[in-house]
Amino acid sequence: MRASLWLDWLYWKFLFMLSQRHRVRGLLVRHLATTEPESDLEIPKLLAALHLIADRDPIRFARLSRDLRGVAIAGASGNLAQYHHSVRCCVLSHDYLRDETTTPSDVAATIVHEATHARLMLAGFGYEPAIRERIEHICFKAEIAFAERLPDASEIVSRVERQLARDPSIWTDAERRKRTVAWMRQLGAPEWLTRHLDKARTITGA
Repeated sequence: MRASLWLDWLYWKFLFMLSQRHRVRGLLVRHLATTEPESDLEIPKLLAALHLIADRDPIRFARLSRDLRGVAIAGASGNLAQYHHSVRCCVLSHDYLRDETTTPSDVAATIVHEATHARLMLAGFGYEPAIRERIEHICFKAEIAFAERLPDASEIVSRVERQLARDPSIWTDAERRKRTVAWMRQLGAPEWLTRHLDKARTITGA
């Protein structure tokens, strides 16, 4: 295991030791709870999102349950969510779930996006700069395909289409490093850990 991958694995394993655990139809859900009262909003919204996937698209839910080892609420390097291949986990940010404008349908579509990253990586596709835009487009298209099964599809599809229209430079290593470093320092992580995680190439984000 590469040093950067090992450090990423170690970091998340440590956080997972501190987390609360739930199961949704066999899928492990971890919650790194905080003392803020808004944290009470996180788990119900996430559980509703997972039930939504299972009810509206059971084949997709069965697939993501195989591809992911779990879903966690623990922050996501400044993004709404990220897939961490070292632990094969979709990590959702606290702020995203606490946002009153974020619906269970939004969260469900985001999980589908990150689970598509997992599936592609398990199939042998990397996240190199040359293919990164194409990989992200595949994941966004998966979001749209799932969202079309939902009653509030139009709002989600519009949001995803705006993401597809963004400048491709947002997927460069330089931009991703900026987001990761800013987030780690905001959390007060040790500088040595920040530097090593900054170099990791096994993290994909949305």
